[in-house]
Amino acid sequence: MATGKPFMNTAEKIKLCQEYTLLWSDFFKLFSEGLEQKKILNNEEKIFNQIVSLLAYKHYKLSEMMGDKLSNSDGILEVLCESASLQHLKELSEAQFSKLQVDWHTMFIALNKCLGKLISELTPLQQAQITGFGAQTALSAASQPPDMPDDTSVPEALAE
Repeated sequence: MATGKPFMNTAEKIKLCQEYTLLWSDFFKLFSEGLEQKKILNNEEKIFNQIVSLLAYKHYKLSEMMGDKLSNSDGILEVLCESASLQHLKELSEAQFSKLQVDWHTMFIALNKCLGKLISELTPLQQAQITGFGAQTALSAASQPPDMPDDTSVPEALAE
């Protein structure tokens, strides 16, 4: 397992992890709805191959920079190796396709967990800037009930 390299600061690591996670999501969108009834176009296959190549290419940098914060980074490569093409995915059995989706999701969770670990290294103000949701905002929102007149029922308030 890689130990991480010090030449990237935390903000740069967060950006790298966010970008990779978005690309990982784009990869999934290409086959998430299932392919059994779909006619796969050459352009879709080309886009799929470009994304797989990009994910594989960027994997080393991601795993090196995240170090121990990203658990089982080789799981990404395992999913990519099972994803030779959209046509290949289309020909998988239902059980194989389901396993691929579960494996993809496991790595999606690992990427988001890694992102959370990185964000937790920042100050509360930096965290709020990155997530758009600060600790004080969360506490004050949770402690204040919604504004509703005493004589208004919940269904009536929701209907407004």
